[in-house]
Amino acid sequence: MYDSNQINCDGSVDLCNTEDINAKMRACGWDVIDVEDGCYDVEGLVKALLKAKASTEKATFVNIRTIIDVGSKVAGDVKTHGAAFPPKGVKAVKKALWMNPDEHFVVSDEAYAFFWDIKSCGNSLEEDWNSLVNDYAEEYPGLYEEFVKRVEGRFIEDWRSIIPAKEALSTAPTPSRKSAGIICNPLAAKLKNLLVGRADLSPSVNMIRKDKVDFAGM
Repeated sequence: MYDSNQINCDGSVDLCNTEDINAKMRACGWDVIDVEDGCYDVEGLVKALLKAKASTEKATFVNIRTIIDVGSKVAGDVKTHGAAFPPKGVKAVKKALWMNPDEHFVVSDEAYAFFWDIKSCGNSLEEDWNSLVNDYAEEYPGLYEEFVKRVEGRFIEDWRSIIPAKEALSTAPTPSRKSAGIICNPLAAKLKNLLVGRADLSPSVNMIRKDKVDFAGM
């Protein structure tokens, strides 16, 4: 979801960027959905999100045109980007949104009612997930243990012993990217749940080893 309010701290976005973001995302292989009025067209937003959710072949980019600080006296103004909102400004926005300007940190009964069933829905999803994990544990106990290690972020107890001893390291000036390889490669060889992100710089950051497994996902 891309909030296209066309404002940055210096002014209008086109001062520094005039690219066609939709064309760019299509060129990257994404589906693109436009929402022309992201401030008031709730139905259009919902339709866009449902359409995006239904797209399973590609990632989806939802370009939502909005007005920064909509409803305030400075809507669309660069001053609103990161600046504190004065009390009078807050009251004006509340009035524009049919809220009581004198109430603070209040969630309406209507909002509570709208979201209340999310709790039971979440409980149901959690029960389904736990059931799936329990079935997996019974069928694949070894893989389940590895899965739990990843979820909990657990390493083997003596993982520090895998790191080369200080005495074994060179005392010559060493670039940090080379040091990273010296430390991380022995760890990666022993710790199955260690992931290393390196983009297209494997040789440069010394993250190449014989048994490494590349993973790419979107």
